Amino acid sequence: MAVLNDDDYQLFKAPSPDFSKLDNETLKEFFESGFIIDDDRDELAEIKHLYWQAKFDATTLHITIMTTMDCNFRCIYCFEKHKEIYMSDHTIDIVQRMIDKKLDEGYSRLSVDWYGGEPLLNMNCIRHLSTYFIQLCKNKGIEYIASITTNGYSFTPDIQHELFALGVTHAQITLDGSKKTHDKRRILLSGDSSFDKIKHNIVNACDGMTISLRVNVDNENQDDLLSLIQSFKGYCSELLSIYACIVTPALDSNYVVKDRESLMKSIVDMYAYALKCGFQINIINNLLSSDYRTCVVDSNSHFIITPSGELVKCGESYEPDDPGLVGKILEDGQMQIDVGKMAKWTKDPFAYPECLDCVHLPTCMGGCVMKRVTRTDNFCTWEYKEHFTDILELLYDVISRYNEGNLHENV
Repeated sequence: MAVLNDDDYQLFKAPSPDFSKLDNETLKEFFESGFIIDDDRDELAEIKHLYWQAKFDATTLHITIMTTMDCNFRCIYCFEKHKEIYMSDHTIDIVQRMIDKKLDEGYSRLSVDWYGGEPLLNMNCIRHLSTYFIQLCKNKGIEYIASITTNGYSFTPDIQHELFALGVTHAQITLDGSKKTHDKRRILLSGDSSFDKIKHNIVNACDGMTISLRVNVDNENQDDLLSLIQSFKGYCSELLSIYACIVTPALDSNYVVKDRESLMKSIVDMYAYALKCGFQINIINNLLSSDYRTCVVDSNSHFIITPSGELVKCGESYEPDDPGLVGKILEDGQMQIDVGKMAKWTKDPFAYPECLDCVHLPTCMGGCVMKRVTRTDNFCTWEYKEHFTDILELLYDVISRYNEGNLHENV
């Protein structure tokens, strides 16, 4: 982003700009920033290189571990069947063998996300594997980082402190609106309210634990998003971020978003209000990063491990016919991969004509590969395409906060 004076702005808007009219210092600055480039520079080739470099990067081994299929919630839009399947001691053993073998392939970091079902229903699995991973990484001289995706109900301060001691430094927790709205959508198995307890666990988060507040949104709760932000006034910090995720129906569901335009406007309004209230905004932070993979699924070094030891890239059902099911862990810890199934999850954003002609290619990199594999009727999956200017305005606000001595009201 750049702030231009009026003369330079008019120059850039011209059909055939004459950059010789710029003074040398300004020309150098625009050139170094990438606004003006050499005639022979191939920016698309550079993006291709960076994307494939990131896809096959072997620095970090990303592993998502489903400790159980079971859950203490029955959310109205969830695709999981919530079977009472928990990772056994035997599966824990073969997972340990697998990670030990994989780390010898040259990785310098192990990243684990605890997942479910509700992962905290099998806290013993987290304790056992975390202790093993921490010692394993210490022995191999490898960095260990961990996170958890939880509904937040059992994420009490005591559990948080224990998880933090086990290397978990980040949590993703979902609230779908104010108390009234949330409790209608994210229903406890017992039927009791969950909002107050989840919010209490978030605002009393362990020191050093970052929390990403996820909001699953559709037309039913879009008008309640600002109420959710209001309920956190006075509790925001640099450790608390927020992002909206549009509800995607499961393969066997007719649950759909009917008015996408009004939904996206509500999401952008939520981000703007959340920013004013002190939240970190995930999509803004992502734009400030230099990562050319938009999802860990796009990495050849990422796998989901089910409670029974199966290997999944990304899925909607975790059933035997799930298109994301690509293999399993053998007794000796080797990964048995179905190459044919794995190939379906190798996204090439530069092979999609609609992406090559889109100015948003470097930002979304072809969108969600899961939606491309399972929903071939909807190729463009990047939700913010029509509202990117609004997102850039929010980004400018964020940048301005860190450059208070150089604020410009009119850009």
